[in-house]
Amino acid sequence: MSEYNPKDLQIWQRLFERVPPEWKAAPPSRAMEACLAFFIEKGVRTVLDVGCGVGRWAMYLARHDLRVKGVDFSENAVRFAKEWAEEEGLDVVFDCNPLTETAFPGEKFEGVVAGNCRGEVAAFRGSDGEPRWKLNVKDCVRSIGNSGNSLFVGVQEGTVYAFVLSDKL
Repeated sequence: MSEYNPKDLQIWQRLFERVPPEWKAAPPSRAMEACLAFFIEKGVRTVLDVGCGVGRWAMYLARHDLRVKGVDFSENAVRFAKEWAEEEGLDVVFDCNPLTETAFPGEKFEGVVAGNCRGEVAAFRGSDGEPRWKLNVKDCVRSIGNSGNSLFVGVQEGTVYAFVLSDKL
């Protein structure tokens, strides 16, 4: 892992040491519902969940027949997400990897969701000055038909959520 603050990892590891069972049963947020509607409208079938945490977004989208892979740098969060997907019998793949690295190298996704990542991801910059997370998402996204660039940004309780479809990221 590179280009991140190790204290951030410690904070997230501690946060996800014990995940309340209520998180599994919590209803989807308005942002999650908006994301699903956006992806369905655009014909998205494959999604990368960047900074997936314990997998709430990934699990929600997978329950609606989207093929989802999630990535987070917290081993505790990813372990919980994998166990949850197995419990529910959902084919969701989770990987422990920082946002500064390319998630699922060589794979392409029609949509990317970065729910609840807020501004932290923008702080990761490569040697060229570009936000590193943007470059890694670029490696994973393919265009859908003639849709061109589509970006949905929602705000809920002060948190920005972005759902992206693009061949130009």
